Amino acid sequence: GEAEDYIITIDIGNEVSNIANISNLVISPNPAKDFITVSFNSKENKSSQIKLVNTTGQVVYNELTSKLEGKQINTIDCKNFAKGIYFLQLISESGTTTKKVIVE
Repeated sequence: GEAEDYIITIDIGNEVSNIANISNLVISPNPAKDFITVSFNSKENKSSQIKLVNTTGQVVYNELTSKLEGKQINTIDCKNFAKGIYFLQLISESGTTTKKVIVE
């Protein structure tokens, strides 16, 4: 059979871990219907990874950002996603930040 990647995320409230080279993570709109815009500032010239994971741990979106220092803006098309709760993970060399996203 085919192997699937799963990530288990434990939501511990609204606390967001602090990543040294990432700041000002904004996800909007939240709740979302058609798209989600993810913006953040990168303090290093290194790529980051954006993942959107559903509540069963299945990765529904995965993108590697460009290796640019400064403001990053990424748009995720979520028209075909099932309604529900998702977890957006911003992964960099210095750690991972997770935020809850609702798709209506």
